[in-house]
Amino acid sequence: MQPVIVHSFLGNRSGNAITNEQTKIFATCSQYYAKKNTGLKTILYTDELGAELFKDIPYDEIILFDKSIIEKLPKSIWSAGKILAMTMENRPFIHIDFDFFILNKSFMESVENVPFFAYHDEPWSAYFGKKNNFYKNGIAVILNVVNEYLNIDLEQKFISVNFSIFGSCVKNNIPIINDIAQKIIDCIIKYKDFLDSKELLEKFEKSFGSIGCVMIPIVIEQVLFMAMIKEKLKTYLTLIKIKESKESYPNGTKIGLIHLWDAKHFKEIKDKIDYLYNIISQKSNKNV
Repeated sequence: MQPVIVHSFLGNRSGNAITNEQTKIFATCSQYYAKKNTGLKTILYTDELGAELFKDIPYDEIILFDKSIIEKLPKSIWSAGKILAMTMENRPFIHIDFDFFILNKSFMESVENVPFFAYHDEPWSAYFGKKNNFYKNGIAVILNVVNEYLNIDLEQKFISVNFSIFGSCVKNNIPIINDIAQKIIDCIIKYKDFLDSKELLEKFEKSFGSIGCVMIPIVIEQVLFMAMIKEKLKTYLTLIKIKESKESYPNGTKIGLIHLWDAKHFKEIKDKIDYLYNIISQKSNKNV
């Protein structure tokens, strides 16, 4: 069974750094290149706002989240849409962010038979370990509350793994991923008041400064979810190896992938994406 390319979007979440119009532009370009360069079906998981916002993007399927579940999710976990989509998608899948571009499908051969894959480990989390103690002041602060429910092995090595692209093309592993994602969703709903609390945010801001609010969803999505994947599936593949974030661009393009990351906020990059968006919108049936 061929995998599907998945986008996910929950509107009106705290922490959105770009406007809905900019989000639409990135989504249009990301979907276009994913479809054009892989030939795979593209799927959008979203809420009613997203369905309206992205209605002109030619996804093969648009699947709505259950509104009653969305209302229970903590606002602090901006990436909850990714995790919720993983509870619903029962096909082999490749999930990509809107600021992620697939330039060719050369990477796909490497992910055909691996249990789970993501973009890269985030080795700079060691920086927080040395200066701010990422485990003690970040991961453990959340784990001390939620692990009564998750029951994650505390003896393992915790690391943040970049999820700008992730998934599994192994059909037998999809139910396992579904179950892990459901466990995370149930957990963040159960501990919503804690995760959205002013006290937690203040602790993270005290330890990590202005990026404290970013570290909360990172712990849930990129650390704890990944820890559960490693426990269940034993191993995972990272598509590129990097020692610092700036290496993401040259190392990614070697296998036909680009994650814009914070560069999407730069005017030069925005202008280029706007240019591509205009071409795609006007000549959607022609090569760009």
